[in-house]
Amino acid sequence: MSSATGSAALSSTPDASAADPVAEDILAKWRDEPKALERELAAMGEADQ
Repeated sequence: MSSATGSAALSSTPDASAADPVAEDILAKWRDEPKALERELAAMGEADQ
């Protein structure tokens, strides 16, 4: 559920990510280093399995 929320925040409303500290952290890393987002998403995918 958390990964779905993160995806929705990234693809739709910025307001949703603002309410989610984890998403904010991921977005901050992504702004600093684009590859960091890919690593975060990969880590989430592995954790979900």
